[in-house]
Amino acid sequence: MARWSLVAALVHGLWRLAVSYGYLPWSNLLITIAIAYFLVITYDRLIYPFIDPLRKLPVAHISDLRVILTVTDAPRGETALRWAIEFQDHDMIRIRYNHNDTVMLLSPTALRDLLSTNEQDFVKPTGGRNFLVRILGSGLLLSEGLVHARQKKQLNTSFRVQNVRALHDLMLLKTGILLKNMEKQIHQAPEHGVDINDWASKVTLDIIGAALMSKDYDSLNKEHQPVNEAFGALTRASPGMTQLFMLNLVLPQWLVCALPTATNATVKKHVRTVRESCEASLAELKNQMKEGTHDGSDILTSIVADPDASHTEVIDQMITFLGAGHETTAASIAWVTHLLTLPENEHYQDRLREELRAHPDCTASPTAVEALPWLNAICEETLRIFPPVTNTARKAIRDTTIANTRIRRGQMIAVFPWAINRNPKYWGGKDAAKFIPERWLDERPDGTLHINNHGGAASNYCNLTFLQGNRSCIGKGFAKAELRLVVAKMFGDFRVARLPGDNGKVNPVGSVTIKPEGGLFVTLTRVD
Repeated sequence: MARWSLVAALVHGLWRLAVSYGYLPWSNLLITIAIAYFLVITYDRLIYPFIDPLRKLPVAHISDLRVILTVTDAPRGETALRWAIEFQDHDMIRIRYNHNDTVMLLSPTALRDLLSTNEQDFVKPTGGRNFLVRILGSGLLLSEGLVHARQKKQLNTSFRVQNVRALHDLMLLKTGILLKNMEKQIHQAPEHGVDINDWASKVTLDIIGAALMSKDYDSLNKEHQPVNEAFGALTRASPGMTQLFMLNLVLPQWLVCALPTATNATVKKHVRTVRESCEASLAELKNQMKEGTHDGSDILTSIVADPDASHTEVIDQMITFLGAGHETTAASIAWVTHLLTLPENEHYQDRLREELRAHPDCTASPTAVEALPWLNAICEETLRIFPPVTNTARKAIRDTTIANTRIRRGQMIAVFPWAINRNPKYWGGKDAAKFIPERWLDERPDGTLHINNHGGAASNYCNLTFLQGNRSCIGKGFAKAELRLVVAKMFGDFRVARLPGDNGKVNPVGSVTIKPEGGLFVTLTRVD
């Protein structure tokens, strides 16, 4: 786009100059365009490479950016991980495609500059943001600048540690219903097991629905729940969703939305389902507030209390928290189950049960669950290896620097949590991609274990599951609390195993978050 803007500017300048001197009739406009384009190409190919501030960065060539940004790279980030290993001594590299460059960050230094030090110099690129806005709404996750700062300040109170702990009983109740219903399904058809993908989405939706807007979707007790099914369809990987994503990179959003495709029609249908549900819940909340019957304990109360938030913004915030707040944790529940049911990892189930047996009443208290070393180590290691969101991007809105390298306005920056979280340089060499919960445990002088919160990495910026800095996930504590409790109850009460014939191989896919492709079917056997 920058090249064509320059062509247009040159054409305009040459044309005005020629006409002012009477040298160029209207019939020779094409000659003016050709001259302008020739000058731009000459500058682009022969001059700019010698003054390009990125010229000293190593280059990874690729013919099609879709390979690393969409489901054609399975999982998204695997190609980036290969580059991270190849160029591990560099802060960043250039990904070159069709004479365009995207800068990929590799080091904690570079990531700190992007996400913290110079964070205000970058925004989410328009194309990718437009794609996500249709699914998740223009809420806290996708807002920018002063709007984001205002929204985050308004919501910070809702996600304080004490407020998350206050939701423990709700999480415990819903987890109990989850396990009861899964056990019932297995008794009815033991040969089919239960799909953790499906059940995890149900329990996390019921929890976030109650926490967000005091609404019980009760999807755990329903065969069909419209909102859960809508988000499932919107986040599921498909060729149509990939095409929509790519179209958003090159076309304005209104045009992409207007295209008469089957995927577009499906997206509109499911987005309408979610938005109508949020509209109804908001109307109910306002009515309760008017009547004085609302206790004000949910997150929505904080959103509505913002005097600068319009009706549309409130609805978008609700959609953001519903979508991002249940699909990401649901994915993590599925990945913990996948890892603990692999033959080489089944002994971690035994260690976890031993720990839970040694603290029989631990799940009744949020602080007791937070203090269990093996439980927390297993959850942290899963979140590291399988970050629900594998890639993100930023665009420079002004000239700035990253790792002492000049970044020009308009430069695209790519960040791959999948590659950073598995980089051998930061995570134990050749064992970086292996499931080793022990890396999160330290031993005290008396022999007891405690969680170390760093996994052995030298910097927080080596772990990007929840990003870092000002744009880090506000619901990080909420998500971890859900995950810990579901894992503690499920693996404390049951031995979980894969179905016969399952070789343990999975393909992580998804349009927003990654889950095991085709579901993850397991059996539960109650233990004494």
